[in-house]
Amino acid sequence: MTEKDTTIAEGKSLSSRSIAADEALSEFGAAESSEWTYVAAHKLLNVEKDSANCPVRLSSISCLIGSFCSLFISVGFLNAWGVWQTYYQEHQLKDRSEFDIAWIGSFATFVLMFGGAAAGILVDKLAATGKRMHSSVLGIFLTSLCEEYWQFFLAQGLLTGLAMSFLTIPCVSTLALHFTKHRGLATGLTIAGSSLGGVVWPIVDDQLLNHRRLSFGWTMRINGFIAIPLAIIVTVCVRRPNSAPLLKKAKAESTPTTAAVEQDNKTAKEEEDEKKAKRKTGLAILKRPVFILFAAGASIFNLGMFSPFFFAPAYATHLGYGASFAFYTLSALNASSLFGRILTGIAADRLGAFNLATMAGLIGAVVCYCWTTATSQAGIMVWAIAYGFSSGAILSLQMHCATSIATKETYGTVLGAGFGLCSIAGLVGSPISGELLPHGFLALSMYAATTLMVGGLCLGGARLCLSRKLLAKV
Repeated sequence: MTEKDTTIAEGKSLSSRSIAADEALSEFGAAESSEWTYVAAHKLLNVEKDSANCPVRLSSISCLIGSFCSLFISVGFLNAWGVWQTYYQEHQLKDRSEFDIAWIGSFATFVLMFGGAAAGILVDKLAATGKRMHSSVLGIFLTSLCEEYWQFFLAQGLLTGLAMSFLTIPCVSTLALHFTKHRGLATGLTIAGSSLGGVVWPIVDDQLLNHRRLSFGWTMRINGFIAIPLAIIVTVCVRRPNSAPLLKKAKAESTPTTAAVEQDNKTAKEEEDEKKAKRKTGLAILKRPVFILFAAGASIFNLGMFSPFFFAPAYATHLGYGASFAFYTLSALNASSLFGRILTGIAADRLGAFNLATMAGLIGAVVCYCWTTATSQAGIMVWAIAYGFSSGAILSLQMHCATSIATKETYGTVLGAGFGLCSIAGLVGSPISGELLPHGFLALSMYAATTLMVGGLCLGGARLCLSRKLLAKV
């Protein structure tokens, strides 16, 4: 091959990636196409492609820490709802039924997921990172002032749930931009923040309410004061990855290639048309069968998966055990969920997120079917650990599955749409469980376990849409 042919071939190769180069130039702030900017941008793409094999940068670790804290103070606080379900039944809202009280926590879950659609679009279109969305702390302080049912519903259900949504989705979506090779591990560590919150918040509230004998109002305010410094960490740490230094490095190392620039100029109109078409079809991913089955499975999961988290303390008191043991039952659920989220996140990078999510759903169903067979304190704790691990795996792997079927430009849209579709299930799931409770905990366990079984089968169908090879990493 002559030198001329080699140069033309290089130009065609660069042209095939010009759309991505334009995006890189746009992010860097290049105002016009020049000889070095195109070559530098293509070098930048090569640097970013190879970065998956490089050590993780400090900014990525910082984003991971901030995302972990965001889930600790948002979803972690919601995971401790079982504490307040039991407490409200005995104190503030003792004149209300379990069904009415469950609507507060269920509506918070609904708003968290339904608001995810809007939050996801903000991430993709406006590069939002959730840095100023800490009204979840305000919701906690306002809850401390509540006395009537409607006040609890607005403060703890609506405001806190909405704030959680606009805090969680931007942070998780931003994290996915930082990690490529170890995304499963990073997602698992982030989601573990909600599990750790589910461990810490019940213990803190048990100590304040049952041992220190503080009032409900001051217990909630102390929860808010704990959340404030963590919200500051989120503000400082969660930032989108900056590609500008890499582009500067590529500029310094690049040399002009006239043939490449000419080839790029010839196809400029075609590239612009393709970019416009890409923007118009950005939501086409939501119509794919794999996304539909994934969203269906995740929604069905949410119909019953949180029932043990809401009613495990009530089950312990139903058997005659004290309030402290009931609180620690919820902590055991969330503690084992912490390990389920981290360990399955690590395994997902090797075995595939959809493979493990399907298995976790089916195993969780079997464990949930065995709920009422645990009657001793040791038996309840063993069951709580087993169910917590499997449910934690499901929650962590759902996030990984969503980002694995999305493109870099649609992480927020896919996560937000997935959460939005799950919102209806989250809204009605716990009240349905509350209605089943008068019929006994056996009926409740059958309902929750069946939702996990059907949800696992739906994720199995989504996995087959991606690959029909049984041993494939999907």
